[in-house]
Amino acid sequence: MSGCIAIAEDDPIQQDVLSTTLESAGYTTLTFSNAESLIARLDSATQQPDLALLDIGLPGMSGLAAADWIQNNTAVPCIVITGDDQAASVEQAISAGAFAYIVKPLDADHLMPQIRTVMARHAEQRQLQSRRTQLELALQTDRGVSVAIGILMHALQIDEAAAFERLRAKARASRTPIATLAQAIVERRTP
Repeated sequence: MSGCIAIAEDDPIQQDVLSTTLESAGYTTLTFSNAESLIARLDSATQQPDLALLDIGLPGMSGLAAADWIQNNTAVPCIVITGDDQAASVEQAISAGAFAYIVKPLDADHLMPQIRTVMARHAEQRQLQSRRTQLELALQTDRGVSVAIGILMHALQIDEAAAFERLRAKARASRTPIATLAQAIVERRTP
């Protein structure tokens, strides 16, 4: 394994157990005894950890509030760790954006698969978001080309195929991407 995991745990023994377990599995760790220190690090760092493990019962800002902040301000997935297995706490963790909820006492045999699963699901989620952004851009480009073709059809009283051919020929002659040329046509016609 490789990657960096931030740990926010106020119990020094639990923090050491987590850090040692993760480092022996090949991860690097960043340890924090409160959520505010973790958030300050995340807010100021250009290189983010790959995952955050958050104890719910941190002093000051709770692990749930930290998970909510992380969800809204970074791309770092969170796992919430607690001694409480009440359904309400699980729901609060999910609402705060946690990818997983682990009840103490921690067991490396259960913790490591959870970490790998969360990291894999988060990578898939980011990949899907990237694809969505690409598809939205392609759709917007196609829409711009369609509008430009419509403008040419109306202005020149030609059919769709002829308008597209004119747009394509102009783009080739000027060595301009067809989407860029279409955007220029649309912008000239927009009041």
